[in-house]
Amino acid sequence: MKCQRCHGMMIREAVFTKQGEAAVLKCVQCGSVIDPVAVANEKRRRLRSKKKAPPAQKAPLRFAG
Repeated sequence: MKCQRCHGMMIREAVFTKQGEAAVLKCVQCGSVIDPVAVANEKRRRLRSKKKAPPAQKAPLRFAG
């Protein structure tokens, strides 16, 4: 897998928390960490906001002249 930030190589790493062990992906180049739980929560949040948001309206084009 490639890092979204720098396109470097991602490795699986074990992280120990109070709740136990968790697996995350970490970029060997820039150090960016991807937590699968955080990614799932972000996807869920985006889906909820899309359902609530009204459709976007395009602003009329104005030309300087």
